[in-house]
Amino acid sequence: MIRTSNLAFQYQKDSPLLTFPDVECPAQGQLLLLGASGCGKTTLLHLLCGMLQPTQGEVQINGRALHQMTESEHDAFRGQHIGIVFQKSHFLQSLTVLENLAMPAFLSGAAFDKREGLQLLEQLGIAHKASSRPRDLSVGEQQRAGIARALIHRPALVLADEPTSALDDDSTAAVMDLLETQATAAGATLVIVTHDPRPAAQRPLWQPPRSHRSTPVSMKLNWLYIAWRNVGLKKLQTALSLVLLAFGVGLVSLLMLSEKQLSDTFDRNIRDIDLVLGAKGSPLQLILANVYHVDAPTGNIRLADAEKVIRHPYIAEGIPLAYGDNYRGYRIVGSTDAYTEHYGGRLAEGRTFEASFEVVVGAKVAEVTGLKVGDEFFSAHGLQDETDVHTDKVFRVVGRLEPSGTVLDQLLHCTVSTIWEVHEGHGEAVPPEDREITAVLLKKRNPLAVLTIPNTIRETNMQVALPSIEINRLTQNFGIGMNTLRAIALLIMLISFASIFISVYDNLLARRYELALMRTMGGSRGGLFLLLLLEGGLLSTGGSILGLVLSRLGLVVLAQLVEDKFRYDWSNIGVMPEELVLVGLAIFVGLIAAAIPGISAVRIDTSRTLSEAQ
Repeated sequence: MIRTSNLAFQYQKDSPLLTFPDVECPAQGQLLLLGASGCGKTTLLHLLCGMLQPTQGEVQINGRALHQMTESEHDAFRGQHIGIVFQKSHFLQSLTVLENLAMPAFLSGAAFDKREGLQLLEQLGIAHKASSRPRDLSVGEQQRAGIARALIHRPALVLADEPTSALDDDSTAAVMDLLETQATAAGATLVIVTHDPRPAAQRPLWQPPRSHRSTPVSMKLNWLYIAWRNVGLKKLQTALSLVLLAFGVGLVSLLMLSEKQLSDTFDRNIRDIDLVLGAKGSPLQLILANVYHVDAPTGNIRLADAEKVIRHPYIAEGIPLAYGDNYRGYRIVGSTDAYTEHYGGRLAEGRTFEASFEVVVGAKVAEVTGLKVGDEFFSAHGLQDETDVHTDKVFRVVGRLEPSGTVLDQLLHCTVSTIWEVHEGHGEAVPPEDREITAVLLKKRNPLAVLTIPNTIRETNMQVALPSIEINRLTQNFGIGMNTLRAIALLIMLISFASIFISVYDNLLARRYELALMRTMGGSRGGLFLLLLLEGGLLSTGGSILGLVLSRLGLVVLAQLVEDKFRYDWSNIGVMPEELVLVGLAIFVGLIAAAIPGISAVRIDTSRTLSEAQ
């Protein structure tokens, strides 16, 4: 079964050459090699299982020369046919004892029988530790668990390196009997190297029960599960990486959402409005006050002057606006049916206004104030102040609009004459020819209107503003701050990726013995690399998803502020395509951050790493 000839090994050119006597052991045979500490027993064991390549000579197992195998063939052969009991027990600390027993089967692609694993642990007296972490076991319990792992997949060859060094006499006899019995039952060859003379001198003290094989209860591991358990092993470090990445992704996502909500709000309400006619002042204020209703108007203009502009041949349509009162902070705007038609407003119930003091309420106004068809109320002077109430003029709700996602939702709509009449009882009555309105929304018939109308009204107190130009100027100024915040968020993301790199690299250093152990159980270099990639991927994916959640929470808070201040609804929290790109990029960079230390993992020297841990 196993045969060596002229075997020798030299660690370095200037180190002594270790020579070993020829060894031959038939199939199902048992061989005990005794030697003093430091004589090269562990080195011989590593040569026998292919973890080291001999300087000279050869090792043959079942007629196959190990030195003729490729590294991947070594890994597969070792995982399928060899079980190793190490001098110092090594385990994957993130997995339970039973899950550690399942690792050889997983790495070699075989099925693991959970019931058989529990039975083996019972024979070794540690079945009660099956769900415990390896660090919770005593030294003796760890050694017995290591023996169970070496035997569980019924290997053809069992190599034991000092299997009894940490055991008392009774346990030594039990473990030796278990090794011999299990090796015989599996038809395996058993090779033990030790400095402990007791295995040769003692006889077995007991015989384990030979039970029939029952229906297997499968227990499957996978790389993702192992990566998940590894990531959860260092909770503080994992939490730091997640929080940093979540904060960076969340801030960028929140900026994206805010920009989209702002852009959608601007676009919905500016639609098909080419010019805004109003009193002289800030053009931007004129737009914000009369298109979006989020600022105070620049003043009033004479209706007669405004009608001249509306009748200009270059103007297709003009929608007059008049306002100055509010109800519970919501503006009462006098206009015509053309205003609601412009934004596609539709009645949810009731009818449109026809006479003075008849009001159609927007959907948001109705929701917040509770106004419904048939209700009556008083208006207050001003756009937000509710102290100066016109108690002598009663408004009556005759209709309610469906939600439109536009400025219509946050207004109370009535006739222009209503705005005039509500103030007549307060000494503000003016002759019809001097009546004023606040602004006019203009649609041009001819593009030359943009150049002609300003010249037409030059000698008046009126001005025209182009919504597209003013909003573009506003978004550019707003974009400077957004770009600064975005740069800060990207910097935080870079720091988080560095944290992922440090986390994976630190795990690599702390778990290099675990990685070497997985190689001895048949784990390939590619498998170890995949494991570290998955750990980085889990961190970056978790951080990205958490970032999206945080951005939604931030948007909810921001939306409430916007609603309280400007009455606009920013409740749309759907995932944007740009956010998916952001998450994909974050995961990709996270994988790169994990791949860098992963390259070191695939180059790990299995034999030296395990020898250093002895």
